[in-house]
Amino acid sequence: MATTGQRRMGRPPKIEGDIPTRDRILEAGAQAFAEHGFEAATLADIAGRCGVSAPAIYNHFSNKDEVLVEVAKWALLQMRDPADAPEDPHEVARRYTAPEFADVRRLLLELHLATYRHERVARLLGEWHVAHAERAAETRGSLAAEKMYYVILMGLAQLDALSALQVDDTEFHDLLDAAIDGIFPDA
Repeated sequence: MATTGQRRMGRPPKIEGDIPTRDRILEAGAQAFAEHGFEAATLADIAGRCGVSAPAIYNHFSNKDEVLVEVAKWALLQMRDPADAPEDPHEVARRYTAPEFADVRRLLLELHLATYRHERVARLLGEWHVAHAERAAETRGSLAAEKMYYVILMGLAQLDALSALQVDDTEFHDLLDAAIDGIFPDA
């Protein structure tokens, strides 16, 4: 038993209602990758942000590449409306362009840029794209339509870089809806 003033050894006690460690790592990773980019973010920084040791991250993830891909998947789930079943592509695009998801857009830019420089990131992201697109294509149409939709969403990740182009939000979203209608006419 540790006496007053002595540091307790081992794992910190689990406090009821605590956010699970994996979720804390994902949230900290989202912040670090959006702030510093994939290459500059470190597992030590992520660990420090969520109050674990850097080696503790390996209890949940194999490497930084996996953390990045899992963070992106987690961030996309955070913006999902659980009432959407299946996901309405119009609503997904509207939420994706909302100001409060600017960090998610930046994170996804970092993820896609990392695929050009890191083969493992490209492989992990490719596996997720295939699985997700095949499930969505079962209900919404073709794999080609899903790929085009992903291209639109990737382009929307650049939205904040185009902030100098002041346009009417309603007109912008009407055009976005029309593009989605072209891809998914029955949506």
